[in-house]
Amino acid sequence: MFKHRHDIHDWILDECKRCDGRPWVLTALGRPTSIVFSNVEAFEDVLHRKFDKFGKCSAWLVSDVFGDGIFAADGVSWIHQRKTACHLFSLHMMRESMEQIVREQAAVLCETLEAHSTANNPANLKYTMDWYATNVFTRVGFGVDLQSLSSQEHDEFFRAFTRLPIAVHRRIQQPGWLWRIKRAFNLGYEKQLKLDMKRVDSVIYQVISQSMESKTDVNTPQRLPDLISLFLAKETNEYLDQQDGSTTHRVKTSPKLIRDMAFNFTAAGRGTTSQSLQWFFIMMNRYPHVAAKIREELLSKLPRLFHKDSAPPTMNDVQQLTYLEAAIKESLRLNPVAPLIGRTATQDVYFSDGTFVPSGTRVVIPTFAVARLQSIWVLGVPGGPEVLSWSQVGHAGAQGCSSNGAE
Repeated sequence: MFKHRHDIHDWILDECKRCDGRPWVLTALGRPTSIVFSNVEAFEDVLHRKFDKFGKCSAWLVSDVFGDGIFAADGVSWIHQRKTACHLFSLHMMRESMEQIVREQAAVLCETLEAHSTANNPANLKYTMDWYATNVFTRVGFGVDLQSLSSQEHDEFFRAFTRLPIAVHRRIQQPGWLWRIKRAFNLGYEKQLKLDMKRVDSVIYQVISQSMESKTDVNTPQRLPDLISLFLAKETNEYLDQQDGSTTHRVKTSPKLIRDMAFNFTAAGRGTTSQSLQWFFIMMNRYPHVAAKIREELLSKLPRLFHKDSAPPTMNDVQQLTYLEAAIKESLRLNPVAPLIGRTATQDVYFSDGTFVPSGTRVVIPTFAVARLQSIWVLGVPGGPEVLSWSQVGHAGAQGCSSNGAE
């Protein structure tokens, strides 16, 4: 497996094709043995039907970064954060706040790209999208406008936030004992990770402190709602135990929990948005006929966007762009933010097809590979799935390609 570290997802795809949908065993030096499933029924078992029988196998990798946030949490804490997030993002005022922030930052992004175009100066796509997504989600999550920080604070916070997922990815690629030694002796990227966490946490805790003070200060000017201020609105939450249905668990809001929740949602939103935008631009470059159809739809339904100094589209405007939506969904399917989903069985499990998975076994769903298996996706004509899916965009409306039982 080590020799495939640079094309690991393509290699896993080849193995899934070779096994024709049957589960297979993945082993790697210093890593736990895993069973790889690449069929829809197993996907449903792990992530839906038997979800409560699996735990997150990566919590020990990221607990010092994500704390008790939703990425690393299980059980009551996970339920609490999921319900809190669903509630917050369904609030009308939160949706309005997010739309305003996104439109403001989109205007800044367009100005930046136009400046590069006018000067005939190539833009670093990753840096530009990272910058845009960081500005959006630090506003949504923390209520912090990075432009309001000093130049040095702004640069340090942005770079620290950018390096964090890279450090976590390096951990995943190494035996557990190796990165633990590096962390214990403060070596290499583990040393940088500690410094970056201090920089990020200093900003977050400062914002939490200011939010807690403003909550009790009637003279504080009203500002757009953010996750931290909304998390502070409810001090205690109670949930029934999912196992016995009678035991009540209480989750008390604390600065540490608020930090973990806000950081997780902000890091997730920032990372997924930036990566998805980058892949979408790449896909449009690879398939110019799709980009041309998107431009045709924009010109037909939102012609004002082609005028100089026009405002970014609203959410209502975007609802009209069904072809664009289909293209985005296809890009997300083919280039998933999480190309591998790992879970660990917390008890003995029988899958729908009769496969027995003993407690403690690690299971892997390779979403990158699954998106390219013609045994799952109905693509209509022979050829590579990337070309097929993009050539079919628009023929199935906003849903893109259909699947054999997959949603």
